[in-house]
Amino acid sequence: MKIVGIVGSSKATLFQCEKVIKEIILKEPTGTIFVTGDAQGVDHAVEIVVQENGFKFSKIYSKGKGWDEGYKERNELIANYCDKIYSLALPYESKMCYHCGRDDHEKTAGCYTGKKNGNYEVIILV
Repeated sequence: MKIVGIVGSSKATLFQCEKVIKEIILKEPTGTIFVTGDAQGVDHAVEIVVQENGFKFSKIYSKGKGWDEGYKERNELIANYCDKIYSLALPYESKMCYHCGRDDHEKTAGCYTGKKNGNYEVIILV
């Protein structure tokens, strides 16, 4: 059984994410479990789209608010639990992502999670 994480920008909307998430879940093998965190944006969109399409879903909750209080630990749990991570990011406007070394999108902890996992793909939302 494959476990795939879909994480990314907390500023993304369901409208921005829905098509991309659907493409991801439909290309993965039957029986794949999709995992995300408990944040707004991509995490919330993943929960909606995956469940609406009848796929298995798991949410990993943070133990607190803020990076050091819970988000970092949650993201590391996702990274360690998944076989692959998809990081959905918004196009670059003001705060370049320093986690993955790319200069085409905004900073997102999804890239931190993907980099920790080692098997990840960054997808820029339009």
